[in-house]
Order: sequence, then structure tokens, then C-alpha cells
Amino acid sequence: MTVATAEWLANEPMQPTGPQRSAPDGRRHKVDSLTGADPRVLRAGLLELLELLGDAAAQEKYEQSVPIADVPSELQCMWFDDAYLPQSPAFQAAFTATELDALAEFDRFFRSRADALSFGGGVRELHRSKAWTEIMELAAAVRTRIT
Repeated sequence: MTVATAEWLANEPMQPTGPQRSAPDGRRHKVDSLTGADPRVLRAGLLELLELLGDAAAQEKYEQSVPIADVPSELQCMWFDDAYLPQSPAFQAAFTATELDALAEFDRFFRSRADALSFGGGVRELHRSKAWTEIMELAAAVRTRIT
């Protein structure tokens, strides 16, 4: 998470987002003020997140480095609330049409399995979930398709 994102989140009033702990579609209007006019920043952050979502060892390391966080929830929120922002002009400029299609496919796939995910038990429990394993596999595959 960038400093600008962290500052914005610290100052943004929390709003209930439902059981998915993610913002509903269309609530992504602040991304360009967070990333600025340089789509490279947004692209780099999203690719880094795809790497994290596709790597069990990296998720465990992340959880160890942020022991106060509910990392399974955080991983989901990072995708739905912070990284996948298809309505943003900066986001659209950051990726080719083929890459945008791959990201949209991943987003649909992730959303279709989000209800099956358990939270509160940490990353190791999350890794026992078939739905999470499938999400991880597709995240890694999509990441390799975006160079």
C-alpha cells in the first residue's frame, strides 16, 4: 500500500461494505487522486498484489510482518477496494485491452468464490480452502500473462 493510500484510508470514514468486506462496484472514484496521473504506479501495485495473491509463502510472510492484521480479509480488500479499479482512467491507461480482459476475468472469478472464504483463522486456514487455492492459481496465471 502506498503512503498516499494509507493516508487516504486513515482519513476516510469507514462505511459498511457487507459480508464481502469489499466496496460495491462503482465506489472507486478516488483512485486517480491516489495514484496521480502516472498509470505506471497503479500497474506496479496491481502486479505486486497479483504476485502476493498467487504465492502462499508470500502470504504467510506478510501475515508474520503484520501480526495485528486479519490478513485473509486484507488480501480480499486489497483487491476489491484498492487495486482492481476498472472505471479509473489511470487504471485503463495502465493496461492493454488484453490485460484488462484478463484482470476482469480474475475479478469475476475471485468474486464468484469470495463467499466460500473463511476469515479470522489466519492465512494457514485460508490456504486449506479450495476456493482460495483456485483464486491463488488464477492470480499466478494472470500475473504471468501480464508482463
